[in-house]
Amino acid sequence: MPKLNRSLHFIRETWLQLVFDRGWSGAVMLVVRWLGGGFFAGLAALTFVAVVKLMQEGEAGAVGLAMALLAFFILVTASVGCFAPDLALVVFRPVTRWIDDVLFPSEQLGAPPLNYRLARLYGREMEWEKAEAQYRQMARDYPLEVELYREWLVVSHHLGRAALESPEEIIKRARRRLSPGEAKAVEEVLFELVCGENPVNFVVLAGGEG
Repeated sequence: MPKLNRSLHFIRETWLQLVFDRGWSGAVMLVVRWLGGGFFAGLAALTFVAVVKLMQEGEAGAVGLAMALLAFFILVTASVGCFAPDLALVVFRPVTRWIDDVLFPSEQLGAPPLNYRLARLYGREMEWEKAEAQYRQMARDYPLEVELYREWLVVSHHLGRAALESPEEIIKRARRRLSPGEAKAVEEVLFELVCGENPVNFVVLAGGEG
């Protein structure tokens, strides 16, 4: 029973994370796509076993064997097509990070010193548009700062549709630039915001700036 409860808890947390990351429609489409990929992969495996059996027993003619092989390749292609969009993100993540390093070089190329003071002051005064401009600039100069993404995400959440980059887009950017653990810390901010919590207190942060 404890194992079942842990499994149900894991499924629930995974589903909530998908909804926060992709929205309801995106989460449903992802689940349907992966279920479809698993279904086609299973059929492909069964077809492969049938093809091997036919070849060993020699009971099928050339046409029957060709049709079985064709069905196998079609099922494999369908399965790969279902999994490909998500696998591509994993496979090509190092490439996209390298491209970002080339197009958006960080402090090594003479960016101004990292300073949150002005952005946090704007956040404290709830001047969200000005705060957003500051965080966007800092993200271009310092794309590896976890706290930057966390605070910027809160600003974007307050702006709503007026934000130049939505919280989901900021999370995608963080996933490209940060390690999985660091990106998870950024994602948790959106989770807390949706739950009605206040993960970033600009009053306290700005008050601590000298």
